[in-house]
Amino acid sequence: MAQFTIRHITPQKIEELLRHMLSHKATGSDGIGARMVLNASKTKSLLVTGKRLEKKALDTALKISCNSSEIDQVNSQKLHGVKLDSHLNFTEHIDDICKKVSRQIAVLKKVTRNLPLAERKLYFNALIKPIMSYGS
Repeated sequence: MAQFTIRHITPQKIEELLRHMLSHKATGSDGIGARMVLNASKTKSLLVTGKRLEKKALDTALKISCNSSEIDQVNSQKLHGVKLDSHLNFTEHIDDICKKVSRQIAVLKKVTRNLPLAERKLYFNALIKPIMSYGS
């Protein structure tokens, strides 16, 4: 896989590069094989920009299609359990984690009076701690 650095790129150039990559993926000429087909309905595009690029670019909406199906552009997407957004800011991910943990703590509070301390610790270690430690 070739690695390169791009200092300045326009949204139109990004679209052109992605179309080129998708055409190679669809034809199987990238070495993966023709049996692997990209499912456009399950594919999302996420354009990661910095504050400076977003101010410079007038239009950050990409119009990408594969096999005559348009690929949706999203502002945030969950990838391997971690929610990424277009600025690589993890506030949405942290908010989701806080909601999950608070729900589990509410359940733990309800059953606290009936469980001994050792079993409460077991509940915490089994159901709450993994939520907080995944992706950290």
